[in-house]
Amino acid sequence: MKSILAVVAIGCVGMALGAIPPAPSVEEPAVPYPHWMTLDTDAAVAKRVQPMKGTVPARFLAPGVLELPVHFTDNPVERANWDVQVPLDLQVAEGIQFDFYCEDLSPFSSFSLYFKSGDGWYNTTFSPEAAGIWNRINVSKAEARAEGRASGWGSISAIRLSGWRCGTNDTVCAIANLTPVGGHPKVLVVRAESMADRMGAEASALWQYAGTVCSTFSALGVEYGQVSDLELTETIPDEVKLVVLPYNPTVPDRVVEVLKPFVARGGRLLVCYTLPGSVGSLMGMRTVELVRPPQEGRFAGFERVGDGVKGQPDYSPQASWIAYLARPTGKGETLAVWRDGQGKRTDWPAIVRTDGGMFIGHVWLGGTDGAPAKLMGALVGDLIPEIWETSAKRAYGRIGQIAYARNVEQLRGNLPETLPPASGMAWRKMETLRDEARRKIEAKEWEEGIALSEEAAREAERAWMAAQPVRRDTFRGFWCHSAWGLPNRDWDASIRFLKENGFNAILPNFSWGGVAFYPSEHLPVSPSLEKRGNPVEACLAACRKYGVKCHIWKVCWNLGGYAPQAFVDRMAEEKRTAVRFNGQRTPRWLCPSDPRNRDLEIAAMVELARFPTDGIHFDYIRYSDSDTCFCDGCRERFERQIGRPVERWPQDVRSDPKLAEAWQAFRCGNITAVVEAVHRQVKAANPKMSISAAVFRNPQADPRSVAQDWSMWCRNGWLDFVCPMDYVDSPHLFRNAVIMQRQAVGRVPVYPGIGLSCWKNPDDAVNLALQIQAARSAGAEGFTVFNFDGHAERVLPILRHGPVRDD
Repeated sequence: MKSILAVVAIGCVGMALGAIPPAPSVEEPAVPYPHWMTLDTDAAVAKRVQPMKGTVPARFLAPGVLELPVHFTDNPVERANWDVQVPLDLQVAEGIQFDFYCEDLSPFSSFSLYFKSGDGWYNTTFSPEAAGIWNRINVSKAEARAEGRASGWGSISAIRLSGWRCGTNDTVCAIANLTPVGGHPKVLVVRAESMADRMGAEASALWQYAGTVCSTFSALGVEYGQVSDLELTETIPDEVKLVVLPYNPTVPDRVVEVLKPFVARGGRLLVCYTLPGSVGSLMGMRTVELVRPPQEGRFAGFERVGDGVKGQPDYSPQASWIAYLARPTGKGETLAVWRDGQGKRTDWPAIVRTDGGMFIGHVWLGGTDGAPAKLMGALVGDLIPEIWETSAKRAYGRIGQIAYARNVEQLRGNLPETLPPASGMAWRKMETLRDEARRKIEAKEWEEGIALSEEAAREAERAWMAAQPVRRDTFRGFWCHSAWGLPNRDWDASIRFLKENGFNAILPNFSWGGVAFYPSEHLPVSPSLEKRGNPVEACLAACRKYGVKCHIWKVCWNLGGYAPQAFVDRMAEEKRTAVRFNGQRTPRWLCPSDPRNRDLEIAAMVELARFPTDGIHFDYIRYSDSDTCFCDGCRERFERQIGRPVERWPQDVRSDPKLAEAWQAFRCGNITAVVEAVHRQVKAANPKMSISAAVFRNPQADPRSVAQDWSMWCRNGWLDFVCPMDYVDSPHLFRNAVIMQRQAVGRVPVYPGIGLSCWKNPDDAVNLALQIQAARSAGAEGFTVFNFDGHAERVLPILRHGPVRDD
């Protein structure tokens, strides 16, 4: 059977298609489809492939081969994209797979894929690993986010492919073998899309936590399908043994009716965080209490109770900030309890098992290797015992899948012929462990085979790390969102850990728009200081002790989750919060045009500069998005600035080109005024105090979208360095962005933001090493990593043997 879309080629005008090598072959798709897209004439292409404004139309080249010209030279478009009309039923599929080729990735900052469904879209991104070769791309439905009123994965009517620009040159790319994958899963993940409208902006959590579960399943080799609860209306297929509710605050009655016969025939449920009563009754358990960690902060993770289940680790970290406690209503047991933020065991049940399934007290925060993956593998292995064989073979197959290598042999070919001593030692150990793992798997000793395969994979990773080049960087920094440092460590231990692992700077978040984690004269002070002391003083003392630079990070405009409710209410009463285009007020985001709010942000930033710190650091120094702010105050101040009334507010500031241009300048001016004032006041008091900012990625588009004209701030000398948040998985796309950003800011150093905690695998030390190397090759003299948390604790001890080691 052929793939849905045999080949789509994307090339610049007049470029010969012969430059594209033949696409690789693929195995038969797991899910057959009745409809195929046949693009075999110019007329069919013109009818079924529509370019968006500014994109050159497609033309037919050969059967199943299209040219979609990507023309960025002298073209102001932000992206090149086409809508391909193709009906797809992806209801029970895991996702799609395709091969993607790009001769030159430098014009692109990222790639997006959209699936048209009803009156909305599902959207996701993908990242080619390398230019000039075919890259096999796997897109999981779990990674997609919904826009508008998507009606489910069973009724996809079109696919939109977008290449977002960051350069001006043309290139040639191709996409081939677009094929659905999966379709006969043993596990079904049910996403609570019925809740999306009611949850508003919070609905992103529904997609996020379905995604973390599915990412772990993929790493374990567990074949799964994902469905919307809007679509789960028929009997669950017999091959499905486990249904997962990853974050389902409510479960529609019709879905409960589908689950009843499933559980009656022996099917199991795995439920995370919220357990509606109707689902709890099917499992024989109920939630009894909502709890938070004993001290402000997070839980440390799951501690096993007794023997637990086969393969369950003694302890698995998970920094949850809240949890539901559940109790069996009949027969059942607790498999794990929570450890508190200090690492001490509590009596609070974290994982509970009954005959009907298991309940985890919080959302699954993810993990594709190490203890988190081992824990999820043990839970699923207990619920579906036949999964052990699949997981063991997957673990063995992953040995050597590092950087762009697909197996051990390719990995060895990518390393120096003569390995450095540390690399060679790790490689030999890997080979021994790999042989032992193979023997255990051949003997069907699955658990032992998995453990040995994981050890072998770690040694292969260590061998690769030890062979990577090293360079001295001016700035090796980490953002730290927690005001208290790493989980289970004080600031002294946190900074010592950072320094020991090759980093020399920390950017700790001590201030938000509505709360300060220090004795502030301008913002409400967090009550946690009464119990835990002043974290700013503790952090600065540790930084001086270990020789680490400290740049205090402030979130602007966004009040934050720790802002006292009384302050949040006062901001609303005083009409100081932002309003969306549709008139909806955003209760935790201040209006940047309000002089009272600008004065507050300036005063709070200047206040931070009085600490004996190396610098202060702006974040969220922008509007939340292009949809704010349209409050009455904005209208009054805008009309005063332009000298005339706006007849149709707010519609005219979008529909009238002259007003739209003036509106953009008005918004940018509100943000820029804060940056300029802080620079002027801080430098007058202390010329050596560094001022920096975390900013969005695209200096051309950001002034229009979020009123953040950060390249101008740099050119005017108001920032001493800038950290664009280049949170993409692909090292190549990351490098493209850094090159473009350095060109935009002149002499100001760019220390690009690496989105470790935002990646599909936030424990990927290899990709962190690759992006550090990409930053260096793009000319950056440093980098900043997000976020200094549990992921950093797991990654840095591996990375220290790689590009940040002290040779």
